[in-house]
Amino acid sequence: RGDEETTEAITAKDLTARYLTLLETSPIEIFYCGSYPYDHVKALLMEQLKDLPRGEIDFDIGTDIRMNAVEEPPRVFEEELAVTQGKLSIGFRLGEVMEAPDYPALYVMNALYGGCVTSKLFMNVREKLSLCYYASSMVDVSKGLLLVYSGIDFDKYDAALEEIFAQLIAVKNGDFTDDELLFAKRSIADALRSTVDSQTDLEHYWL
Repeated sequence: RGDEETTEAITAKDLTARYLTLLETSPIEIFYCGSYPYDHVKALLMEQLKDLPRGEIDFDIGTDIRMNAVEEPPRVFEEELAVTQGKLSIGFRLGEVMEAPDYPALYVMNALYGGCVTSKLFMNVREKLSLCYYASSMVDVSKGLLLVYSGIDFDKYDAALEEIFAQLIAVKNGDFTDDELLFAKRSIADALRSTVDSQTDLEHYWL
């Protein structure tokens, strides 16, 4: 549970015990990007990690994809801050498509919806209707989520929310042009090509 009361109740002893348990039982993934031979890198790492306390490894780390929402009505959370720009974030569960996910299709769908500068969210919600300062989306395939991020004026909350949903329905119904589909595919292809230029992107790709 991530609430304030639970956090305040944690003691230094509890935290240390949890830390040691993680060291002993958590799976370890190591990624190396560079020109040294595999055997050389492995030897260096094994030497550095030889004193790490390890016990029975727990591979069930609780990352199962939840197919359905916790409850049917959307859950709404609000936080108030003394700022001039509001943040509107929306999460959708991808549901049964994650039983046998078609990753290329998911990424192209996201690019059409809000994943690039020619997307529905960018071109319509931001540019055409001026309902937000920015609007984009991403898919998290490890958790089975479609996430939307936008920055809005407080008085445009209802209009922005309605249009964000309208653009998702448009993608669902196939209401997009051949050019929009082409640009979405090109955006995905460019992103994949640029992966080799970033160690962080390579790590994410292989993981």
